[in-house]
Amino acid sequence: MSDSKIDISRPIEDKAARASKIERERFWLVENAEAIAEANAYIEKHSLPFAKYRQF
Repeated sequence: MSDSKIDISRPIEDKAARASKIERERFWLVENAEAIAEANAYIEKHSLPFAKYRQF
């Protein structure tokens, strides 16, 4: 029989890394909500720059 080892900590580490990434992304959105809203309002008022040159 082979002496194979199962690394049970790897899935736990992966899940913790994913949870950490999600939390950082959520925090970034909260932290930058005002700037995002201002950019969206500008585009809504003035449309996208160079929109007439878009090919899609």
